Amino acid sequence: MSMLDYKELLKANIHVIDDFATDDELSSIIEVCSKFDNWDNTWLEHIDGERYTERPDCQERAVVSSRALSIVSATVGRRLSFLYEPYLRKYPPGSYLRMHADAEGYYGEVPEPLRNYDPQNPMCEVLNECSSILYLNDDYEGGELYFEALDVLIRPKANQLVFFPSGSEFRHEVRPVLKG
Repeated sequence: MSMLDYKELLKANIHVIDDFATDDELSSIIEVCSKFDNWDNTWLEHIDGERYTERPDCQERAVVSSRALSIVSATVGRRLSFLYEPYLRKYPPGSYLRMHADAEGYYGEVPEPLRNYDPQNPMCEVLNECSSILYLNDDYEGGELYFEALDVLIRPKANQLVFFPSGSEFRHEVRPVLKG
């Protein structure tokens, strides 16, 4: 198998579904977000693995998240569960995410695969298997999702679900939000 074929096989694991939520679900989620002022985009986790940052929430977010989990599970061929309950985020202009894979840990400054992962030990670090993003809006510039090794660029569209494996083959970045 040539390298080109291998990359094409990997690219087939990046899934994009347009018009994922219903109009009513999307409107309700956006309305809740528009009333929330205290957006904190830190990634702090506590010793118990929980994140305590206040975030907006609503019933529709839970319904849409559950549907996404069912579709991702069916696509990968086994039942998955959430590592963290999905939550809403807002990225202001200038924000971005550097190149990373969601199944990597940070031990100091350099990301690396979770070095303590052991599938036989339920108390070890948890391995993310799949990552997903639901874009609520697209009234901004920038913020593209880019998979460097695969040369795949996804320009966010409102109501678009994107999901992909979390391993190192799917290292990605979110390019800076320019305005909006």
